[in-house]
Amino acid sequence: MVDVLSAANARAIVFDVGFFEPAPGDDELARAIREARYVVQPIVGRPEVAEAPGLTRLTHVEAPLPPLAAGSALLGSANVVTDSDGAVRTLPLAYEVDGRLVPSLALAAVAVALRQERDLRLERAANTVYFAGREIPVTDRLGMRINYVGTPSQTDGAQT
Repeated sequence: MVDVLSAANARAIVFDVGFFEPAPGDDELARAIREARYVVQPIVGRPEVAEAPGLTRLTHVEAPLPPLAAGSALLGSANVVTDSDGAVRTLPLAYEVDGRLVPSLALAAVAVALRQERDLRLERAANTVYFAGREIPVTDRLGMRINYVGTPSQTDGAQT
């Protein structure tokens, strides 16, 4: 799949499944990822939301196997943080992992597609993040509001 997408000149190839444990074909997958150059893979961890505003920290992080991660353009967090009522209303654009900034999987995908992955920087002013020449409104935890279609009662999966 990676070879086919790469040959089709995909701007980004993004996996939302983690390759955290060894499996048959890992060498071939590592080669394909390395040659494709624009592959994004997920990391996952345990979100720890602090009381004060700021980045959500991830602990107990799982990442792709080193040979698979090495060829990736960027790694991004696939974590989702819920509100106190269990609803997902925002997507953190970045997390703190061991003192460094890690983008969300969505932001990593956009960064790679826009060829911004080598110098991924988020410039923040008040409740706005500036990235790749764009303004993104955010919460005090760097969360981008999700613009669901319909009212909250229509977006819970019960809609026909």
